[in-house]
Amino acid sequence: MGNNALYMTVEEQAQALRAGGFDEVSELLRKGGMVLFHAT
Repeated sequence: MGNNALYMTVEEQAQALRAGGFDEVSELLRKGGMVLFHAT
């Protein structure tokens, strides 16, 4: 997933979750360019 115009970085994804109202965002798994977050 190397096209930066199409995909958010891991940091951008976490920031978007926080901006969406999630106070706690943690990374559960990172594999093959993908990330699974837990957000509450």
